[in-house]
Amino acid sequence: MNMHVRPSDLARASQYANLAHRMRAVIRQRGTTCNGHPLWTETEDEICRKLYPDFKALQRALPRRSSWAVKFRCRVLSLTRNKFKPWTGQEQMKLRKLYRTGDRSELIEALPGRTFRAIEHRARALRVCRAKKPYKATKDPLLDELRAECFRQGITMPDLDVIADAKGYFHRIAWRGPHGCIDMRRIVKAIRELGGEIRVEWPDV
Repeated sequence: MNMHVRPSDLARASQYANLAHRMRAVIRQRGTTCNGHPLWTETEDEICRKLYPDFKALQRALPRRSSWAVKFRCRVLSLTRNKFKPWTGQEQMKLRKLYRTGDRSELIEALPGRTFRAIEHRARALRVCRAKKPYKATKDPLLDELRAECFRQGITMPDLDVIADAKGYFHRIAWRGPHGCIDMRRIVKAIRELGGEIRVEWPDV
């Protein structure tokens, strides 16, 4: 395929190349990018190489850099490539022991060098699940007792909507917020559908 390049196109390309060269020289002289951010120094790059992948330590050592900037610089320095470290048997044993009930900081401390995302991925591969947390209190005793029983039986709020034909009341958490509504008709029906009974007891005078 024959291509004809006009002299004006060559002149324009040369002009842009010269402009880019001058801009790079100005950036080096000023020590900042066009956006005003300071250029990365060799000292900062060495800190990245030394402390990666401990981003908390990197953030402390590089206070003038945002977390996003630190992560991007590590990618530029190719620190994020080919860094896969096989999981050891001892690490997997710790993961199985702690993952169900341990909080995020406890897991990261117990597995140094592993990010929480990597821990989550490995747990899924090992089919280890986080323990489910009980439903939050609603401050309505009857509704709280119903939700507690659902948690004990492993019934989700969408499941409860189907069981009690509640039209999405429980799944949408319709009782929450300033415009929420405690619908006793639906709550009582759901309790009965789960086999519960409602009794009224008066305290002794």
